[in-house]
Amino acid sequence: VFSIFLLSLILFNYKSNSATIMTQQTEITSSMLRLESQNIDAYFGELDRYSLLLRQISSFMNILNSRVVMDYHDTSTISNLLASQFDNRNDLLSYRIYLTRKDPDFAITKRKHMVQNLYHVKASALPFYDSFTAKPDFMHMVPSPAPGTLCTYYRTIIRIEDQHPLAIIELTVDDSYLSSLAGNYVEDGE
Repeated sequence: VFSIFLLSLILFNYKSNSATIMTQQTEITSSMLRLESQNIDAYFGELDRYSLLLRQISSFMNILNSRVVMDYHDTSTISNLLASQFDNRNDLLSYRIYLTRKDPDFAITKRKHMVQNLYHVKASALPFYDSFTAKPDFMHMVPSPAPGTLCTYYRTIIRIEDQHPLAIIELTVDDSYLSSLAGNYVEDGE
């Protein structure tokens, strides 16, 4: 009788403790997932703010708003701004600027760390053009199927008065941020 009593007491403690531990583990995992979700939201919010940095540079906006054909000084100014902006982030694979009313367009990539001038590229021919030039957001993000690439982020820089597109910013981002998050969970099933 004593053995049965002792065995039932051990079994009862085991079940109540395992249920408590499971509940605590579920709560901890849920709160960690919420934090990771907030971190991902913050990352994309930061990317969104970054896509608008050129908008705050008056020399860039003056070139975009000018109706005069771009000269060497204008091209050099945009090239220098693009190069300096590209160097501000480690997760960019490419950064492109498509001007809607002028030539050339500009691109810099991680592989060829040099600003290139692109001719005969129409911003209106870009995929999802209607999405990232639409009100109210003037942005669009496309997941990338390429290995090592997270997404391509499009942002339209507009003239505030009439909301006419002046330039399209295209950022291709690598998956280093999500890989670092996944590195926190190394065991299968976590």
